[in-house]
Amino acid sequence: MLFHDAELRAFAGANALWEFSFSGLKSFIVLYVVSGLGRSASLASAVIAVVAVAYIAGAPLAGRLADRYGIVPVLRVSALIYGTGLVFGVFPDTLTPLLIGLPFVALAGAIMLTLPQALAFSLAPRGSEGAAAGLQDFSRGIGVVLGPIAVGVAVSAFHSEFSSTNGYAVMWPVIGIPVLASLLFLRRLQPRGEAAAYATQ
Repeated sequence: MLFHDAELRAFAGANALWEFSFSGLKSFIVLYVVSGLGRSASLASAVIAVVAVAYIAGAPLAGRLADRYGIVPVLRVSALIYGTGLVFGVFPDTLTPLLIGLPFVALAGAIMLTLPQALAFSLAPRGSEGAAAGLQDFSRGIGVVLGPIAVGVAVSAFHSEFSSTNGYAVMWPVIGIPVLASLLFLRRLQPRGEAAAYATQ
């Protein structure tokens, strides 16, 4: 199924990139705040709490938006906002600008990461939902493994270029660019049933 269905191949690519980004962020956000910005571990915990609240709010919102506008359009917009917000994180070397934008970026990320399973099921041929779930887990695993490795290598390689944050600011483009790249895969997708729904509106 993975090799013969173009839409499912595109989904697998996009899902791997999303998980790559999220896994890299989870692994290095505390180090970025503590070692990169020189702030306390308690403040890093507060940042994580803000992200957690955004993810709790984003899950039900994602469902409502997907029901109204369609899964793929919602994923496109949320990936654009989330990826752009992550990339711009490379510029501040203080925490205040990040805290201002963090709730909005985290909310977009929450929406983006809530919908992949529904997308996989909508793309799967009838009776192949189990295989679609396996494909989602497989592509997710690739991203989960590679994300932290890529960020760690980048921090070491660009330590001198991002000396004000001990190299940790490079995390942001490393995890943001893959999310923006996932838009190339999303352009190929139209979940079954959504095209007909739009045509009747």
